[in-house]
Amino acid sequence: MRDAPLLAEARVVVHAHSVSTQAIAVRAGLGVALLPCFVGDPDPSLRRLFDVSLQTETHLWLLIHADLRQTARVRAFVDHLTTEIHADKAVFEGLVAQK
Repeated sequence: MRDAPLLAEARVVVHAHSVSTQAIAVRAGLGVALLPCFVGDPDPSLRRLFDVSLQTETHLWLLIHADLRQTARVRAFVDHLTTEIHADKAVFEGLVAQK
């Protein structure tokens, strides 16, 4: 984000390690943040500063106890979660508004 011309001389005053904390800081007027579109877009008090699509890569991890990995209920949940995330791919990429 520092490569953006408008922010080249920006002074960092807050460090936050979670998206929710970053969103809270921005809502409180502490500055700007690089938020996922699915967090910022639904909030009418926030707006996108740049029309540029920033290519970032994020990995989602789902931790499952080894004893439960192959149980039918857990497998069904994992399959459902995977299907829903793929169905909302455009939302996560910021291409469409959140449902």
